[in-house]
Amino acid sequence: MIISKERWEKEGFLLEITPNQYLVGSGPFRVSDQPDPEKWCLFHPTFFFSLQKAMKNYWCIPSTVELFSREQMILFLDQYKKNKNIHSWQWKEPCYSEFQDCFSRAMEKIEKSKLQKVVPAFFEKLVYTLKSQDIGHLIYLLVSRSLGGIAYAWWSGEEAIIGSTPEYLFRKEESYVQTMALAGTAAHSQHKLQEDLKENWEHKLVVEEIKKLLTDLGKYRFSDTYTYSVGNLSHLRTDFKLKLDKEISFEKLCGVLHPTPALGGSPKEEALELLAEFHSDSDSRNSFGAPFGVVKKEKAFCVVAIRNIQFIEGKAYLGSGCGLVKESVMEREWDELKRKRLFIKNILFDRGHS
Repeated sequence: MIISKERWEKEGFLLEITPNQYLVGSGPFRVSDQPDPEKWCLFHPTFFFSLQKAMKNYWCIPSTVELFSREQMILFLDQYKKNKNIHSWQWKEPCYSEFQDCFSRAMEKIEKSKLQKVVPAFFEKLVYTLKSQDIGHLIYLLVSRSLGGIAYAWWSGEEAIIGSTPEYLFRKEESYVQTMALAGTAAHSQHKLQEDLKENWEHKLVVEEIKKLLTDLGKYRFSDTYTYSVGNLSHLRTDFKLKLDKEISFEKLCGVLHPTPALGGSPKEEALELLAEFHSDSDSRNSFGAPFGVVKKEKAFCVVAIRNIQFIEGKAYLGSGCGLVKESVMEREWDELKRKRLFIKNILFDRGHS
């Protein structure tokens, strides 16, 4: 491994760009409002970046970038294999009364306005200052305990985001783009997800919205809807392939597709407005659900940053979101939130026991 261990521990990123192949960058980082066209660069904004009037310095330009297989990564990370410290963390559950309030406000908005769906997020929290040895151990667990998701991570000093997402926002090569609709969730493989009326309606809402978004970009086709399982959860999934009419930048493509109704809601503007109210506290969302992707010349890959843990200013955040529609049942949504957080606990901690 050419990357310096010392530099990698201080600043780095990782993204599984194809199954079991990882793009790995190390610092020192240079932040910018645009990528360097000659090397792989990371785009790592906050969830609400699209509401900002001007693009901030969300591009992370690494000093070195390399591509590794899963076996090569595990071999390098073996030195970080043991770390008992993180398995003793005691997480504070999200406040149920706050969830009830969000649920009630969302249902009232859906009943009285054009809003059809909104996806608020809720977080378990922990007071903790990230240490350099924790990074290596968490990345080791992320790579070695793959449960079928797409691994991704960024870290710099005491701040980090580390996760394994079931969803990508887009994959682009020259004028061809792939994206997906991923909505509708079940906890058990025995659950007949494609026969669940509520989950199917929610999924079709996402599919139709993506069709509208892609229509202005070029010609597209899409697959039949199928059940897609990752770890302890199953989802309804529909794949899209698009031929662009004209070139579009990475940032603009993110702006068009983010957030899809699976992560924001429908209609997009109304959902984002309500989410901004729900998450008015600056530390209550950060990059959860935001785009997280890399680009180099005509190639790009961007995932949706869910199923993760974030470390920010001496606190850790373990989040999950739920799609609220007219047919939603409060207790069922609350249970779904727990199951989604359990997915990342099963990877980064002792079988979900914190």
